Amino acid sequence: MKRYVIILASLFSAIMTQVKAQMPYTVTVLSQAYVPLSGATNIKGSNVWSDTSTFTAPLGFNFAFGNNTTNSFNLLGTNMVGSDVTGVISGFSFIDATLTDRGVIGGASKSPVRYQTTGAAGKRIFKAELFNAGFSDESFLYSTLNDSINVQVWLYEDSGIIELHYGPSKISHGSDYFTNGSGPMVGYAKNLDYDKMIFDKVYVLKGSLSSPTIDSATTSSPSFPTLNTYPPNGTVFRFVPKNKPTNVPDALTIKGIRVFPTSCTERLFVESKEEAVDYAILSMNGTVVKKGSLVIGANAINVGDIPWGMYLLNLKGSSAFSTYKFIKE
Repeated sequence: MKRYVIILASLFSAIMTQVKAQMPYTVTVLSQAYVPLSGATNIKGSNVWSDTSTFTAPLGFNFAFGNNTTNSFNLLGTNMVGSDVTGVISGFSFIDATLTDRGVIGGASKSPVRYQTTGAAGKRIFKAELFNAGFSDESFLYSTLNDSINVQVWLYEDSGIIELHYGPSKISHGSDYFTNGSGPMVGYAKNLDYDKMIFDKVYVLKGSLSSPTIDSATTSSPSFPTLNTYPPNGTVFRFVPKNKPTNVPDALTIKGIRVFPTSCTERLFVESKEEAVDYAILSMNGTVVKKGSLVIGANAINVGDIPWGMYLLNLKGSSAFSTYKFIKE
């Protein structure tokens, strides 16, 4: 038995409905080198924090979690980022385990929770990081804090995109930390009454990391699936609002890329002026339907063999990536 009744474990406790989940975000899985934040502000300073701590920090801009808008970063229960710390909120779960400062044993902080905002006005990115965070259940069950994770949350001002970046981790007692004993719960909660612990709906990623599926649940559902394993170092989950532009900010896109047309029947054309890139075409539920490599210059991707509908084209270069939306007619 776990020591804590984890907030999100009760919220997401669901056997997911088999109907198609209408999640307000498109989810893609990326691979990107994890870089710890440098020169960031430590929210708690040198103070040791625990699983009961609440964290807030200024974003510097307004950001929407679904229909809820905030101008602050709010970390709840050490495992969810939301639009507020009380009342009816919306937000994202990045792990269904309670975390703690590894300095709880010893008295000196070892796990900074830090943040920074980068970029020019209109294209700012807020980044928050739980660095070298430990697991409360390890402390309670084993009186040790040897395991740790590193995770970052990125919020994009111009596009409303939210990204969850997973860094190096050491997990020796996963069956004690995670609700299903293997992987974390990652997903979006809509209209959660944080005080009463009830919610309209939640959308959770389940299955394999490379191509997770999305299912939904309500307050009355009895149990829930999660990801099969904890995300390895360099994993990024990107949540793109369906009512927002899908291109990421220029600072992260591959230079010299042109994709056309936005609506096609047989071929999608990609011009890459500076480097060869890998591509993946994903359906709007995150399933990869086609992938391959493109050379410098003009490329034509055959899309005549995929069903009609809306798709995302992910392009990845040596150090950056781009995402585009197109319609197959």
